[in-house]
Amino acid sequence: MSYPASVLTTSRVQPMLFCLAAFVLAGCAFSVAQSEQTLFDFTKAAGVTPQAGLVADASGALYGTTSWGGNGGLASWGGTVYKVTPPSAPGAAWTQTVLYSFTYDGENNDGANPYCTLIFDSQGNLYGTTEHGGQSGNGTIFQLVPPSTSGGVWTENILADVFDTPFAGLVMDAAGNMYGSGYGGDIFELSPPTVAGGQWTVTPLASAGGYEYRSLILDGKGNLYGTTQTGGRYLQGSVFGVKPPTVAGGAWSLVTLHSFSNHETPMSSLILVSGVLYGTTMFGGTNGQGTVFSLNPPTIAGQPWTLNTLYSFQGGSDGAQPEGGVIFGKGGALYGTTNVGGSANFGTVYKLTPPAIQGEPWTETILHSFTASGHDGELPETNLILVKGNFYGTTKGGGNSATGTVFRVTP
Repeated sequence: MSYPASVLTTSRVQPMLFCLAAFVLAGCAFSVAQSEQTLFDFTKAAGVTPQAGLVADASGALYGTTSWGGNGGLASWGGTVYKVTPPSAPGAAWTQTVLYSFTYDGENNDGANPYCTLIFDSQGNLYGTTEHGGQSGNGTIFQLVPPSTSGGVWTENILADVFDTPFAGLVMDAAGNMYGSGYGGDIFELSPPTVAGGQWTVTPLASAGGYEYRSLILDGKGNLYGTTQTGGRYLQGSVFGVKPPTVAGGAWSLVTLHSFSNHETPMSSLILVSGVLYGTTMFGGTNGQGTVFSLNPPTIAGQPWTLNTLYSFQGGSDGAQPEGGVIFGKGGALYGTTNVGGSANFGTVYKLTPPAIQGEPWTETILHSFTASGHDGELPETNLILVKGNFYGTTKGGGNSATGTVFRVTP
């Protein structure tokens, strides 16, 4: 079993078209030679509608979830956890393996419909959440244990029932505690048992007061950060932080770092780099088609955080409505996907290059426009990952069976 590895990022694009002079002043979008490859088309048995991002192990194999399909009791219902393995010879086909099919049928306690991006622990176990299933029907937190011998079966353990229908995945701290959120905004901690064979413990920490769709992130001080689609001061979405107690056993405290007010609808997860948070909004911005933003902490404790709009999507060939977040690559560039827009209006993979002079516009480059033709996907919703210089992600539709793809973009 290969365990998770850090991923290296590089970026190298060759422009094919140049922007007209009218757009140069506004940081226009360039188009580049497409080098996108569909690695796997989903089918009903393999799972359909992969709406979660990917995680990679040290060998470069990719792991993810599909929210529907699989070989469960109701074949189009439960969803799957899958692995996509790179070929041993360059140019050969990647191989997809279903590690687990959820079998929830209303008569047992298995989960169903995972929308989450998975996480690994140091032992190679996978963890995630399901929207449905469990004793209450409100979802579960599950663990998948790899087989002890090659070709063996992965074993699922339900660690806990969830009280608030989780769409988001989990984040783990150094002590093995995991943190997650329910769709209704409830934030919880899942603690491992203190004795072998004991029960995991779910502890409610706070409520963000709005719908949460993506995983929380964790900084080095134990603070959690996330976004809500609703809630905040104006009930139109927020970026929030949750601080751990200053004394053992104390209460966690939630702080709203920014309240959106123009129907921006932040749905993405965040990244934290040098104390600055980065994310996207699905709508809002200059053109109402979504934004990429940064949120800078105050220089004086207790003062407001400062939101900066780094880019406003224009729609059309430029891309629109980014549901997924962004990641950093070489040279301080940000990379992400838009759910729609592009040459065929089925979404894009984009790059944002920072300006040479601080305060000037960022420049967008379209790395790929999805077409939903042939094996190409459509409607990417989640973050990309960068593995050995390549970008990997999923589309919830498109491909040969129109049920989603795993794709790679080589810059």
